[in-house]
Amino acid sequence: MGADGNIYALTQAADGTHLIGLAPNLASGQTQPTKVRDFKVSADCDYVLRPYKDGIALSYPHVDDRPKYYSYSGKYLGQASIGDWGSDAFGAEGRFFSPAYTWSGSNVKSAAVSMYDPRKGTTTWTTPVSTPGANVQGSLQLHTINNGVVAIIYEWKMVSDYIPVTPTEWVFTVVTLDNNGHEVRRVTLPNQDAQGTYQAASLASVADASGKVAFLRNMNLSTGDSANPTASGIFVGVYDAVSGTWFYQKIMSGDMSKAGGPNGYYLSGPPPVLTNNILAFVAQCDGNCSDYNPKLYAVKMTGIGMDYPRGAILSATVSAQPAPRSYMALGDSFSSGEGVPPFVDDTACHRSALAYSRVNALNPSLTLQLDKFVACSGAQTTHVLNGWNDADHSEPSQASVLSSGSPKVVTITIGGNDIGFANFAKACVLGNCNSSSAAYTEADGKIRNVLQGTWKRRIRSSWRSPRLQGQRSTFWATHRSLPISREAHSVIHGVATCTTTMRVKSALRDTHGQMHGPRGTS
Repeated sequence: MGADGNIYALTQAADGTHLIGLAPNLASGQTQPTKVRDFKVSADCDYVLRPYKDGIALSYPHVDDRPKYYSYSGKYLGQASIGDWGSDAFGAEGRFFSPAYTWSGSNVKSAAVSMYDPRKGTTTWTTPVSTPGANVQGSLQLHTINNGVVAIIYEWKMVSDYIPVTPTEWVFTVVTLDNNGHEVRRVTLPNQDAQGTYQAASLASVADASGKVAFLRNMNLSTGDSANPTASGIFVGVYDAVSGTWFYQKIMSGDMSKAGGPNGYYLSGPPPVLTNNILAFVAQCDGNCSDYNPKLYAVKMTGIGMDYPRGAILSATVSAQPAPRSYMALGDSFSSGEGVPPFVDDTACHRSALAYSRVNALNPSLTLQLDKFVACSGAQTTHVLNGWNDADHSEPSQASVLSSGSPKVVTITIGGNDIGFANFAKACVLGNCNSSSAAYTEADGKIRNVLQGTWKRRIRSSWRSPRLQGQRSTFWATHRSLPISREAHSVIHGVATCTTTMRVKSALRDTHGQMHGPRGTS
């Protein structure tokens, strides 16, 4: 069930796989639920649905799982750059946590946790979680909580960093990270206590939003009977991974003195779940039992919530999500996001994962569906119109992408590189750029003699274009209403156009004024 209250499933249609949403309730006389969502997705029916507050993530059940995000309105929100099926975890806000492993030395395996933020479209941090020098066995268990993630690692017990105990002993280490990847707390779980020993590599867990983690561990309990010295049991404990305190600790044991030998219990079946104040899990009788069938058991404990993120998703309020509109981003470094790594492709264009076009497109509350992102750092007007091919660039005409689809929104910033704006700004910092300087005169001349003529011809050409049939009023109204501002940005609905020369000239004068005071001074 999604945070919007609808029930979601994948189905196969003639044109591919669709994600459908069904209303949860039947109206009077209905025999089938009402379909309220239906949109095509890039997936197949093997994918697993993982709801969060803004939409549905589709995970492929494979070791290289990289979830694909869709809003409830059908807007594609990108694909995670990390993934490890079976041991990854989602938060209610869509943050995706995945383990990462490295090997060193004598095949020593180390573990880290990475976080992908769907609102930024990038992996924002990776933090080591295994003890330095400890060998890790198997996969991590990860549990998201309101303010981060809890990682459970099965690793060597260590005397100190890089020094394991002798002989080798394996332990569970629990590490709490906040949403910024900073380690909050670390604790090692014991392998034995006064009542017995914990079985190796046996642990099931689940967490609520506040960071309370329920642990279930199979044990070998001491019976005190020399003929049958041990019996199976289950440790049930709740650890507060934020405060570092144990909230609850009990042992589920059988009849240790039963005639014919003791009996006990061991974990089986699916992972445990939490509802408010109740921990539910599946276990079986072991030893001298009359019934060995798995059974559902419930432990009541005041102060624990529903497992996260399920509880947060079911109680969430979903903001309005308008239907997506095709969006294309063209232009120069203002649009490409120069200087803001990471970059999404290995080109000199430096298209940033955090460029405004991508950030806006990743917001499920906005209509923008980024279908083309061709802005390129350093681009001039000719590169928008004719392409850019030299030793560092192999870029087709940016304007050509407009005919590759049906864009409803196009943004473009262009003109700064035509007038040598970088050289002008450099002169303001290192030299002189007042109104009588050579730098100012050169830039101002290019605005008057280069940009104005270029864009007047371009606007006339665009006005005659068949692509503007039915959109000319929007095109003309947009050009007449563009205000003078400091940002060299324009948003044009239906067609692509330019940043007006007035905007570039205004930015030129603003830069001069901010760096050197009123015009005419230095």
